[in-house]
Amino acid sequence: MSRAISEKLFHLDTFVFLTTTANQKFWNPAEKTLFLGEWCKLHRDREIWSQMEYEVLPFNWEERQQVIQSSGYINKLYSKYLKVLSKRFNELHQVDYDLRYWRIIIGPWLFYFLTGLYDRYLSIRSAIGLGTVTNTWLPENPSFPHIPKDYDAFVNWNSNDDYNLYLYSWIIRELDGIPYETKNETLHLPQVKYVPIPKGVKFFLKSSLYPLLQKIPERYKRIVLVSSYFQFWDLFRLQLSLRQIPILFSPPEVPTVAPDLTTRSQLKLIGGKNEFETLAEKLIALQLPTAYVESYKSTHQTALEYFPKKPKVILTSNSLFAEEGFKFWAAHHVSLGAKLAGVQHGGGYGTRKVDSVTYNEIRACDRYYTWGWKLNGSPKTRPLPAGKLIGLKKIKTESKGNLLVIGISNPRYAFQWNGGDTVGPHMGNYFNEQIRFFQNLESGIQTQFVFRLYPHDYDWDVTSRLLEIEPRFKTYTGKQSMMSQLKQSRLCVSTNNSTTFLETLTINHPTVVFWNFEHCPLRKNVQPYFDELRKTGILHDTPESAASMINKVFNNPAEWWNGPAVQKTIKTFCERFALSRPHPLRDWKKELLALSKEK
Repeated sequence: MSRAISEKLFHLDTFVFLTTTANQKFWNPAEKTLFLGEWCKLHRDREIWSQMEYEVLPFNWEERQQVIQSSGYINKLYSKYLKVLSKRFNELHQVDYDLRYWRIIIGPWLFYFLTGLYDRYLSIRSAIGLGTVTNTWLPENPSFPHIPKDYDAFVNWNSNDDYNLYLYSWIIRELDGIPYETKNETLHLPQVKYVPIPKGVKFFLKSSLYPLLQKIPERYKRIVLVSSYFQFWDLFRLQLSLRQIPILFSPPEVPTVAPDLTTRSQLKLIGGKNEFETLAEKLIALQLPTAYVESYKSTHQTALEYFPKKPKVILTSNSLFAEEGFKFWAAHHVSLGAKLAGVQHGGGYGTRKVDSVTYNEIRACDRYYTWGWKLNGSPKTRPLPAGKLIGLKKIKTESKGNLLVIGISNPRYAFQWNGGDTVGPHMGNYFNEQIRFFQNLESGIQTQFVFRLYPHDYDWDVTSRLLEIEPRFKTYTGKQSMMSQLKQSRLCVSTNNSTTFLETLTINHPTVVFWNFEHCPLRKNVQPYFDELRKTGILHDTPESAASMINKVFNNPAEWWNGPAVQKTIKTFCERFALSRPHPLRDWKKELLALSKEK
C-alpha cells in the first residue's frame, strides 16, 4: 500500500488544531490550524480564514507515480471485495447470481467508495504522522450511520461537506491517533430525490405512451437502448429500422427505507492485510446503499416489471452507474443470456494514462463501443460512430465573433482521483491557469473573451474567485447552449481532455486546446495523435503557449484552420477518437443485429 505524499514532503514544528471541513461549526479560529485540504477553505469565507494562522496539508495526489501505484492497489482490492460480497449478497437475499451480476449492481458503488475512502484515509494518516495535531472537533457519533439509498445519493454526498466530515470523523475515531472533542451538532445529509424530466416532446411521449407500449408484444423489445446518448430522432430511426420500439422511460425511483444493522452485520468483511483494509472492511457494510440491502427485493421486482421481459441485447451509455432500476433489470437478464453493450459517453476515454473508470465499465460488458479507439488485449472494444456526435451539424463560424473558452469544474473532494481528470484541490491550479491564459492574450482579444462556466460550481465560487484576481475576466452563466455560443464565436478554447473539443472538431469549428498534462497525462500509444495536434497548433501544454497561438490567428482563424495540414490532422484524429461515417445508423443497425444473434 502506498504512503501518503504528505508524509514525505510536509512537516510542522508547532502544535496545531486539525480542521477537516468547510463547516465552520467545527473550526477553532483561536488556535493555529492545520486544514486537512483546500476543500476546507471556501472562497466566500476568505475573510475568516485569511485572518487565521494556518497551514494546509498537501494534496495526496501531487505525484503521478503515487496515482499509478494507488490506482493499481485499489483495483486489486476492489476485485477481492467484489468476489466476497457477491457470495454474501447471494446468501443474504437467498439468490444464486454470478459475479458478473453483482459487478453490474454493486460494482460502481464499491469501486468509487474504496477510491474515495482511500483518499480520506491517507489524509488522516498523514495528519497523524505529523505528530503535532493536539485537537480536532467532531460531530456526535450517530447512533445510526448515515447511509445513502442508492449510487446517485452516494455521488451527491461525496460533494457534501457534512458527509465528508462524517467519514473523516469515523476514520479519526477508528485510528485513535488524534485527540478530539465532540460537538453537539447535527449533520445534514438529505437523500437525493428523483427529478422529473422537463416537459416537452420527450416528456409527453414518455408519460402518454408508456401504458400503450407496455402492451406491445415482447418481440418488438428484443434490442433495448436506454440512455444511449443518441439524439432523440436518431434513436427513433435506429430502433424502428431494427423493428423495435424505443424505450424512453426512466427507471422508477428507489424507495427510501430505514437501514437494518442486524442485516448488515451479515455483510461485514474480515481479513484485512493492513490498516486501511481493516477500516474499509468495517465501513463497507455500514455504507452499502439501502438499494442493495434493505430494499433489494422491492427494487429487483419493480425493475423486472418495468422493463421488457425478454431482451436479447441491452445497450446503454451511462445507466450502468446511477440508474439502479436499470442495473437490477440488466444484471438479471445478462445472467439469463442477454448481451450487455456499453457505449463510451464522453471524451478522455481511451486516452488517459490512468483511467480505472473505463477499465471497470468494459469488464461489465459483453461489448463496449468506443468512439474510434481500441483497447489493447480486449476484444470487447469495438469502434462505432459516436451516438452523441452523430447529430452534430457543422456551423458557420462568425468571422468577427468572440473567443469562447469552455470551462470545467469538479468536486472539491477527490473521490475520483484515479479517473485521469483534474480533481479536488487541483482545481485551484486549473483556475490559476485560466488567469495566466487570459493575461497572455493581446488586449484587443481580451475584450472579446468569454469564459463559459460549467453548470455545477461545487462551492468553488468560480466567478468571484477569477474576478478577484483578474477584474477584466468575463464569465458566462446564462442558459444559452454551447452550440448557440459557438455560432457567435470565431474561435473556441477547450481546457481539459473531455468531450468539448471532440464536439468542436466534429463540427470543424476552429479550436485551441490546452490542459495540465502533469495532472492529466496520456497513454503512450495515443501520444502520436496528440503530437500531431501540437504540430498544427491545436494542442498546447501551457496556457502561455495556447495564448500565443490565439494571438497569431485570432484576426483570421479560418485561414489557419482550413489549411490542408490542419484539416488532415483533424480528420486523422477524429477517426481515432470522434469517429463518424457516411451512414452511422446503418452501421449501428448491422452491429446490433449481429450481436443479437451471438450465442
